[in-house]
Formats: sequence, structure tokens, C-alpha cells
Amino acid sequence: MKKTARMRLTLWILVIVFAMGVAVWELWLKPDTTPETPEPPPVEEPTVPDLPEPPEPETEPEEPMEPAAILMPEFAANQVSSGSALGRLEIPAINFNMAVIADATPANLNRAPALMKSTHMPGAPGNAVISGHRMYEFGSHLNRLDELDIDDWIYFSNETTAYHFQVEQITVVDPAEIWITLGDQRETRLTLFACTPIRIATHRLVVFAVLKDEIPL
Repeated sequence: MKKTARMRLTLWILVIVFAMGVAVWELWLKPDTTPETPEPPPVEEPTVPDLPEPPEPETEPEEPMEPAAILMPEFAANQVSSGSALGRLEIPAINFNMAVIADATPANLNRAPALMKSTHMPGAPGNAVISGHRMYEFGSHLNRLDELDIDDWIYFSNETTAYHFQVEQITVVDPAEIWITLGDQRETRLTLFACTPIRIATHRLVVFAVLKDEIPL
């Protein structure tokens, strides 16, 4: 009995060792007989021949452009000698009648109302701007300019023509408001201005008038 049992145990041991040996052979020792998959040959990229660059179009050299000329209006008042007499200014509503001279410098304004430079001649298309002092003496120079009303008449005459202007606006502005001197050649205007209030002169009293008639003399 004991001998038979020993033989069976030995047989089982041999079977287990054989099975383990087969497993080791299959997992580690058996050579790999799987055929290798050949790598595909490298694909060569098609080469594109270099194309010649297109020739640049022939262009004629551009001539340098001259800057545009700035057109400035020609003011006849700038062509008149300073202090020259231009004509007479008459304002019946304030009993005013004085000569008007060219160039409103301080010295000229002490003599008479004067036409400012870079404005137009009275009666010509544009804006003729005449400045004057409001003297302390009643009725002297433009002392009574503040008595004018809308629709009052202002007359300017020279050797050849009498121009009739009618007041359309009266206002008070700061000294820096030079827009009162502006105008265009679509209408004929006359602007009078003087310091206000008298003796203080912090502002400018401005009278705007438009041409209504002109009479040859």
C-alpha cells in the first residue's frame, strides 16, 4: 500500500513539473514564428520645379505733385495806404456823418472810423468792417452807436456811388470773437463795431447791415 501511494505522489509531481515546463516553454523559450510585416516603402513627395518670377510691369516714374495752392481772397482794403480817405459814412438815426479812412490802427481811430484790413471795401461783395471809438463826448465818433435800431439806414458814399445799407442785427460780443469780421462774396454787408460800455470797454457793440440799394453819383 505504501509503495503504491509513493508511486502516485511521484507521478503527480512529474505531471506538475512537466506542465510547468510546457508553460515556461510557451511563454518565454518558444521562438517567435509570427512572420514580420514588412514596412511600407517611404513615399517620396513630388518635387515641384521652381517657376520663374513674373517680370514686374514697367511703370513710368510718377512726377512729384506740387502742393495745392491755398487761395486767399484779395482784399482791396489791403491795397490802400493807411490813413487814406475811402468815403463818407452817414447814419441819420444818430445824426452821424464822418469820413472813413483805411486801416484801423489806434492812431487812425483817434482821427475817424476806419476800415479794418483783410475785409472788403464798402459796397463790394463781402463784409466791410468799420471800427470806431465811442468817444466820451456825446455825439462824437460812434458815441451814440447803441441808439441804433433794427431797420435803421446806414449810407456810405465814395466819389462814384452811394450805397444804402439797412440794419438787420445788433449784438454785444467779447473782444476775442473775430467771427464778426467774416463774410463771403454771396452778399454785400457792412459791419460797424465799437467798444462798450463807454469808459469800461470790456465788450464790443456790433451792428450788422446788408446792402439794399446802390446809386451811381
